[in-house]
Amino acid sequence: MIKVNLATGHVIAAESAALFDAADDALLSSARLTVSILEATIESRLDPRTKQKLLEAMNAGQSKLVDSRKSFTSVHSQLVVLQRRTNLAEVSWGCGELHLTARGPSIDGRRRPFDTPIEPAFGGE
Repeated sequence: MIKVNLATGHVIAAESAALFDAADDALLSSARLTVSILEATIESRLDPRTKQKLLEAMNAGQSKLVDSRKSFTSVHSQLVVLQRRTNLAEVSWGCGELHLTARGPSIDGRRRPFDTPIEPAFGGE
């Protein structure tokens, strides 16, 4: 059995959740920028060739963001498999009701300060 400190597990869970939050934020920002570019090119009556280049560049960037997120999903899956081989196999790290983030744990999507105590899964540590 792999031995993992509970605090270390909390850090990994929080950093993993923060990574997905950041990836999703990047995708949202990219989508918003795409809309802004479209609006600006329509308003300015930008020529189709230049507009096409902008849209293709944005699409390429968004595709890379999605591909990166897919790689992080693979890492997350591997972490879950490893956790099942540890002394912390029964601890819930955020897949479900408790979602840990670098900004703090949240229950039902409400953010909490990072120093808010985290209740262990199944009533014990």
